[in-house]
Amino acid sequence: MPSKPWTPRQRHFLRLLSSGSSVEKIARELKVNPRLLSRWRALPGFQEALEETCKDRIVEEMPRLLQALTEKAKEGNVQAIKILFDYLGQLRGRSGTDIGDLTEEERKEFKLKALQRIDDLRGRIEKLRISSGPQGGEG
Repeated sequence: MPSKPWTPRQRHFLRLLSSGSSVEKIARELKVNPRLLSRWRALPGFQEALEETCKDRIVEEMPRLLQALTEKAKEGNVQAIKILFDYLGQLRGRSGTDIGDLTEEERKEFKLKALQRIDDLRGRIEKLRISSGPQGGEG
């Protein structure tokens, strides 16, 4: 339940904050005092809105993450291949689920589990990126 509609500037702040920008940098970009952003962060429902914005960003980034992982797999990176197969296996296990047949509560649970899998995959991809140096070395 959203507590209130966010203004366009507040939504922009949520988006920038979810991308990892610092409050100081965001304040400069929005041309506002950082104290205003602190007040916005203290508004009821702001934390929930930020979490939702972060989840939306993860979903948006998923195609690029999978593409990067696929490229590593094509280069012969065994860990990338394993992560892809694991991910595809999870998708296959869900193929019989028709989201339209789920109750609202089941949809929320399904979305939460999917986002947890995406977050797990993102973490694994990040570890892969860090561990494979410029020459795809082991780490």
